[in-house]
Amino acid sequence: MILLFIKSERSMSDALADPGKDPGEIRVLDPEIHEEDLRRLYGKMCRLLIQLFEPTLHTIGSLVEVGNNHSVAGRPITHNMNDMHNDLVDSEDDCRNKYVARYLFHLLAKEGHLSAFGFLEDNWSAQSQSLELSCSMPCGTDFFRLWCDDLRPHNILLDHHDNIVAALDWEFAYSAPTQFSLDPPWWLLLQLPELWPSEIDDWSQVYEARLRTWLLAMEDERESNFRQTYQLICVRAG
Repeated sequence: MILLFIKSERSMSDALADPGKDPGEIRVLDPEIHEEDLRRLYGKMCRLLIQLFEPTLHTIGSLVEVGNNHSVAGRPITHNMNDMHNDLVDSEDDCRNKYVARYLFHLLAKEGHLSAFGFLEDNWSAQSQSLELSCSMPCGTDFFRLWCDDLRPHNILLDHHDNIVAALDWEFAYSAPTQFSLDPPWWLLLQLPELWPSEIDDWSQVYEARLRTWLLAMEDERESNFRQTYQLICVRAG
């Protein structure tokens, strides 16, 4: 296999991680990181995700390259599917239950219900019966967007100015429901809650604080994109 060499200084994970931790330990977000630095680095990830969000696709699946064109022509290969074992069923009842669950999920997808999950238009899930939903579906949720299960700071390379020069490991990229891209990313603290050194309650508290920074960074990038688009329109009109 021949790979293109891209010069880089460090990964995004290196820039965000606690420098006091042993390299062999589980990497976590630096608790002492300056808010401005965190917002700046989060902003670079936001910019990348916004670019991935722009193309709209009409089906779920993996991209297949034919000549110079790409189309959704294969089944999606998710990270979870890749990690599955062959001993997924424990008994006959377990096998039947999982078969029925897959069939029901397929039916929900076919009827277009999955894109409404968690929004005001959700009138079918158990969650909608117990929670007061107030947010309507965003425009375009009936389309699908590019998504990569393994897109996280560890796979993002930075130059000496901390600009993104490469994003690696796209084997788990596919066309997914828009909601995948709208949900806050799990990697804001670099690690999943089950791998967090403290308990899940501590992870939740820290995540909530960092989520506010992430949302501010996303607003920064959206405003920047709007200004750039406006300037481009003015130049073309002039």
